[in-house]
Amino acid sequence: MPEDEAIQFVVLHLDGVAYDRWHHGLVTQNHGLIHSYREFIERLISRFDLKDVELYYKELALLRQTGYVETYINEFQHIVVMVPKMQDRCVVMLFIEGLHDRLRGLVKALKPKTLHEAIQTTLDLDTSPPPTSYQSNRKFSGGSKPFQRFSTKHKSTPPPPRMD
Repeated sequence: MPEDEAIQFVVLHLDGVAYDRWHHGLVTQNHGLIHSYREFIERLISRFDLKDVELYYKELALLRQTGYVETYINEFQHIVVMVPKMQDRCVVMLFIEGLHDRLRGLVKALKPKTLHEAIQTTLDLDTSPPPTSYQSNRKFSGGSKPFQRFSTKHKSTPPPPRMD
């Protein structure tokens, strides 16, 4: 989808105070002359966000992967859009530094140049099992350990008597 169309699509979904402020800005701040998504994000943040950009930067710098990599990626992407003028190499560096130790070195060694490359590399290298909410309540019959009744071990015979 072209950026102009994407911007129009997002603006169509504004409502309430956001709708009023944005459309007032069409006249007073030339919002209608925005043609890039990056500029759109910058204007949107400056118009509606009251939090200081430095606080978002600090959040990015402190963000660490403590669970599934997908969760970390989502949190990082949510915060990074709030710091629109950050250079790509800085974004990539912050992303990599927040990864779990086992992934950090691997991703860093491949030297991704964009956040997209860093995320894709991370997902490709991640070997953790996918999150699941399934828990088995199945009880195994035939013993206290799973597959105990299928044991291939035979009954042991006593050792021969010692001849001293």
